[in-house]
Amino acid sequence: MELEGDLKLQPNGRYALCGREHSCELTCGEYVDVRAGNRWLTMRLEHDGTGYYLLADGLAFYPKVVYARYDTSFRRF
Repeated sequence: MELEGDLKLQPNGRYALCGREHSCELTCGEYVDVRAGNRWLTMRLEHDGTGYYLLADGLAFYPKVVYARYDTSFRRF
């Protein structure tokens, strides 16, 4: 199942993808597609010892909210 919605930083420090009907908390090593203008950028969720961030091809950032999609069929857990 593919979820699409806001990837939000939660009070517990983790990110959750919050869609209209479902939400899914994500953890280190999971991949999401982040909307960047009119295209999607595949990024991996990582942790630096103090907080989670998104990483892709030399680009790393700590967003509070981004629009993203996540395919739960690839979930490792």
